[in-house]
Amino acid sequence: MIQHSKLIVLLLIALISGKVASQEVYAKEVVNAENLSNTDFFSLNYRYIDKDYNVCMDSVTYQEALLKYNLPGLLMKSYTDSVAVAMIMEFDNWDIANKAISKIGYSWTKMSYYLWKTPEETRQLAARSGINHAYLFRQYITRADDNDEQLANIIEDIKTALDDKGLTEYNMASRAEFLSYAYKHNPDKIAFYTNKRAEKKRLMQQYKERHGAVDRMKVGVGCDEENCCQKIQ
Repeated sequence: MIQHSKLIVLLLIALISGKVASQEVYAKEVVNAENLSNTDFFSLNYRYIDKDYNVCMDSVTYQEALLKYNLPGLLMKSYTDSVAVAMIMEFDNWDIANKAISKIGYSWTKMSYYLWKTPEETRQLAARSGINHAYLFRQYITRADDNDEQLANIIEDIKTALDDKGLTEYNMASRAEFLSYAYKHNPDKIAFYTNKRAEKKRLMQQYKERHGAVDRMKVGVGCDEENCCQKIQ
């Protein structure tokens, strides 16, 4: 009888241990202020970011996040913006969230401005080296050995694109300075940020005209709707 009881106890311990072992450990439980600088944000398990680094947050949770953290819902449109919402919900800490956003939220569009290629062309280049995220590809471009054949081809393509535009005041002795020069003068990048600033100004002016300067950060579906800025209860 005693042996039978012991067996039951052992089985219960095994079941409990198995349940604990199967529980997922999420990013918030791993990262803190002390280990922030050494954290590999690409190896963490997220609630709202899937294995392909897409935001997987339902609309109700997304709206709750906008309200809870007083985020400008009307302006949250890009991939990086969505990652920002996901990360502040993941960590509930802006210092940690901002660090994660700078890496996980790094987009193929931004990376493409350095290379003077389209986002899809940039993604395909990365795939040839088995890289599936724009930030990791950026690390490859900045850290790869000068003798790396693919890197040499990428640098030569950028140089050709710059030369064709008469942009020749770059420093080939410094890869970082060369890439910064390419990014700074990319016409698609210049146009994108010019348009983005204009759109932000238009939206904020539209909001001000309709609602004044009160509670500017209210969440809504956009000022094309009659009740666009009514606060969610």
